[in-house]
Amino acid sequence: MLETVTVQCPAGNSVQDGTPDLTTAGAVTCTVCGAEATGDKHPVSGKVLISVTFGPLGTASEFHESKVTSYELVPLDDKNRPIDIATMVANAQNSTAPATADRLYITPVPSNAGGVGSGCCAKNLHTISMYGTKPAGLSKVMVVAKSGIGASAKTLPWGWTSNLITKVNSQLKETTGRVTLNFADAADALAAASDAKTRVLLIKAIANSIDEVEEGDIVITSVTQGTARRLSEEDGARRLSTATLIVEYKILSSTAPAATPFTPADFLVQLKAAASALGATSLSTALGKSAVTVPNVGTVTTAILGSPPPVSSFAARHATSACALVIASVMAYVIVFN
Repeated sequence: MLETVTVQCPAGNSVQDGTPDLTTAGAVTCTVCGAEATGDKHPVSGKVLISVTFGPLGTASEFHESKVTSYELVPLDDKNRPIDIATMVANAQNSTAPATADRLYITPVPSNAGGVGSGCCAKNLHTISMYGTKPAGLSKVMVVAKSGIGASAKTLPWGWTSNLITKVNSQLKETTGRVTLNFADAADALAAASDAKTRVLLIKAIANSIDEVEEGDIVITSVTQGTARRLSEEDGARRLSTATLIVEYKILSSTAPAATPFTPADFLVQLKAAASALGATSLSTALGKSAVTVPNVGTVTTAILGSPPPVSSFAARHATSACALVIASVMAYVIVFN
């Protein structure tokens, strides 16, 4: 950023601790590379699914991915001001929130300095998504970089901004599934549940395990350390174990995957590969232990969202074609017998 910037409260502002307007032109001197946003892929009114692919943070002369801890996807209103979504995100993360609560899932995306080559934009390095209840007044989305974690974290006040977001699908299939990861011990399962990189790794593993599904089609709705019955070596009895990680996910796409969407062994291979590529050392070590068994992959359920395109448009096109055929036939008859 520039050393000196100016900000001001919006005119008529009545929101305590709201975000001020950044009034200095060019205050933020870097942005993510090669960013592209989808439209709103969710076909249902009041719901949203937006995905953005982008490369590392940088300037015209160099990249700064190593200075980034993570990226955030921020909804903006029609005045390019951030929309407050704290309660919606909290509801998505809180299993005790009422079933009717507005929920908004935003994939936490960690930096990936190891995936950036010298002088290479790598525009598909990251995918970040927003899924759930549509924030009131949503007009655009913005990708911003964050450095640090917790209360000491610092976030750039501005970032790459999309064009106006509009609906792009009238109908999609929503697939809901679950996969349970089995670790060597409870400590490894807890560490994986707490790791900021885990959700991204799971998305990559699912996308690489199912044909015709992309990272932007997948949302991880829950990652919890769970309990599963395991066979005890001492007495042959089955005892409760906390060495598992229960993952719940949704896929929104035009084609639904099979009832059992991927094989356990293949998914584990893909998860290990993603962990290695993203530099998730602790998870790579945990998954490589001899006591780790293949995941338990549950069958999925699929629902159709939205409505298909109007049949009338299809019929009209064919009616026009039939009419044109009749006219052509009549003209040919007239020419022949004239």
